[in-house]
Amino acid sequence: MTGTIPEELYNIKEIELIDLEYNEMSGTISTRIGELTNIVGLALSDNIFEGTIPPEIGNNIETVNLYLYVNNFSGSIPPEIGNLKKLERFFVDKNALSGSIPTTVNNLSRLVYLADNDFTGPIPTELGNFIELREMRIELNRFTGPVPTEVCDLSFLGLKLAAADCAEEGAVSSGLGFNQCGCCNWCCNRLQPKPLCT
Repeated sequence: MTGTIPEELYNIKEIELIDLEYNEMSGTISTRIGELTNIVGLALSDNIFEGTIPPEIGNNIETVNLYLYVNNFSGSIPPEIGNLKKLERFFVDKNALSGSIPTTVNNLSRLVYLADNDFTGPIPTELGNFIELREMRIELNRFTGPVPTEVCDLSFLGLKLAAADCAEEGAVSSGLGFNQCGCCNWCCNRLQPKPLCT
């Protein structure tokens, strides 16, 4: 399937699921996405969508699953994502997203995939508030500093998978961002990527 998201779709106020994954659809997400307040799942992954994630997406307070991975989305994650209190799966890996992770992403998800973007800055301690977090992939970014102990402490509560760009002893980051991570199952490195980290 090709083309853009039909404007008429935003008129169906009772819609609960939009699943357009694994196509060749393009264009942007309209700000009208915020009018679909009953939507539980938004799946746009593996297309060629671009532009920013509109802040109006924070109006979709019933959303449980948000799949935007493998596209060309750019810009930062809008702080309004923090309004999605029911969100369990937040997948935005393999885009061109940048900036820091907003501190409003507080206690949101069980599965958080932010890998293979261009995020910078420290890894927020607020990720440690995701007490039901089971999988966290933040590798192949440009984060600086260690993975916070607040996140590593989640391994005692059920965190099963943690992947980051781990620093090797004596490594020089060359601006690529290496993180000390005492609890990571997968340690990735942009300079020498492993099969699981590409």
